[in-house]
Amino acid sequence: LKLHYFPLYGRGEPIRMLLDHAGVKFEENKITFADWPALKTSGKFEGGFIPGLEWKDGTVMLDLGDPQMLGIEYGYYPWGDFEKMWICDSTIDAINDIFPKFTDCFFAASDTAKAEALKAFLENHLPTLLRIFDARLKGRVYFTGKLSIADFAFGAFLSQTVGNPGSPHGAACTAVLKKFPNCCNFWENFAKENDAHLKARPSAFI
Repeated sequence: LKLHYFPLYGRGEPIRMLLDHAGVKFEENKITFADWPALKTSGKFEGGFIPGLEWKDGTVMLDLGDPQMLGIEYGYYPWGDFEKMWICDSTIDAINDIFPKFTDCFFAASDTAKAEALKAFLENHLPTLLRIFDARLKGRVYFTGKLSIADFAFGAFLSQTVGNPGSPHGAACTAVLKKFPNCCNFWENFAKENDAHLKARPSAFI
């Protein structure tokens, strides 16, 4: 397997975490921002999107932080239990929806726009997401009772917002997280479960 993505955590991090936890060896092709425009239009990546996961035959599968295929392959997707499948899928959908709100804090067109994006993220988007997930996690450590792709998606998201020493917004995000005890409990357990990955990964601001 080969993961094609930027040298950031971003949408590639749930995939890295899942593969590392499963003990699956994979390569990484870290794409620079300078090289991306040409690669985007090269036809190699479906729709011009990454992350992309390349199989041994050279086929690159599009994966927007939604690794059901890997979850099924390595036992992290509750296939056949429709309620738990919905929990996984809807959890990941919610994270995919909020993620651009977080990246706007770094990549918006101006410093003013970045400041406005950060204010909206901390006061609206992040607490709304955590409120929903706090209810889902009541009485359990993980979303479906055992580690699943939903947990890798949420854990990777938290590892960039509250568990990232390289992020300038970590303290502010942590202050929001502390208002949601079930999410705090999730992060504490998830971070312990994936401690080796978190310690070994290179530094990135997002």
